[in-house]
Amino acid sequence: MQIKLWRIPESGVPAGSGASPSPPELVLPGQPRRVECLAFNPAADDVLASSSGETVSAWDLVEGKEIYNSSQVICFQSYKPT
Repeated sequence: MQIKLWRIPESGVPAGSGASPSPPELVLPGQPRRVECLAFNPAADDVLASSSGETVSAWDLVEGKEIYNSSQVICFQSYKPT
């Protein structure tokens, strides 16, 4: 599975325009399993993702690189950018 990210304009996306979505701005490499939770803060340069309760990863959105990975059992995920 991949994580695809789009930048949405402040004016939003026109409803009922019928237009195809633009290509994603960033595609993060494949995750080992289905991504179930994604945490993002627009003031931060990273995103936190967990895959089917088995892994959690933090991604640097500027570099498009994984900066943290853990294969511990995930029961709850919370995110506060530094």
